[in-house]
Amino acid sequence: MKYAILIGEPNSGKSTFANQFVKMAKDRGLFISILKTGNSIREYVKKNPNSDIKEKMNRGELVGNEIPKAYMIEEIRKYNLLEKKPDLILMDGTPRNLSQKDEFKPDVFDRYGLELHSIIFISLSVEEIFERASNRGRDDDKVEIVRCRIDNFKKDTLPMLNYYKITNESKFRELDGKLPVEDKVRLKFIDEIINSILR
Repeated sequence: MKYAILIGEPNSGKSTFANQFVKMAKDRGLFISILKTGNSIREYVKKNPNSDIKEKMNRGELVGNEIPKAYMIEEIRKYNLLEKKPDLILMDGTPRNLSQKDEFKPDVFDRYGLELHSIIFISLSVEEIFERASNRGRDDDKVEIVRCRIDNFKKDTLPMLNYYKITNESKFRELDGKLPVEDKVRLKFIDEIINSILR
């Protein structure tokens, strides 16, 4: 099975992109499964409100490797993905740094025979990140938290993206997150990924 890594700057619209991608792929006869680690972390915090994970999230920090790794393994098993064999598993937001990349490859990707198909990066300017944050009003969209998320993205996630860009240049794809959902460039970008899956 193939998997793609979907990474975006803060407030870049990863979930919107993921849903659009899955719908367009379905219209072309493809079965795409999404694993959203952000949802698993928020669910963990709800069940464990006194954990230090919540404090890390409130500071805009990454929460470590164990929760997202355990979530991926649980989802692969729960939905019998090895038997259903989706055309692509979309890893929404993970791995997020070099440490996760190194740990998840043997423990998850190699373990379940998953082959890297592509790395999808949604970029967004700092000005646009703050503008979107001001319009959403979530707890993690406060100015100081957004600034911390941006700093952590540059410190933790960009080195991983640079690694993939160098070692897997043909699989690395970047989209301007400011493009509207129905923009022709955006639609073509998604179509090209779908075509590469169909080959």
